[in-house]
Amino acid sequence: MIKKDVILDLKNQYLQKRAEVEKQLALLFEETKNLKINLNAFDGALACCDTILNGMEETAVEEPTVEEKPEIVPADNNRQQSKRTRR
Repeated sequence: MIKKDVILDLKNQYLQKRAEVEKQLALLFEETKNLKINLNAFDGALACCDTILNGMEETAVEEPTVEEKPEIVPADNNRQQSKRTRR
């Protein structure tokens, strides 16, 4: 025989779980709405970039070259360091 109290307890558990799922759904809805807003912002930024790029003239730009210089170590520093290590 099924007791009425057991069924009422189950019903209350289901109601609590349903309320939790409704909260979760509301949070996910808000998150989805914010993500759509972010996507729209990126679309606007991309459109601005395209507009700027389309309005620019193509010009050749020379890239500067970096010259490597050898490292010069003064001879006096080497002597002082070797004297320090002898002590």
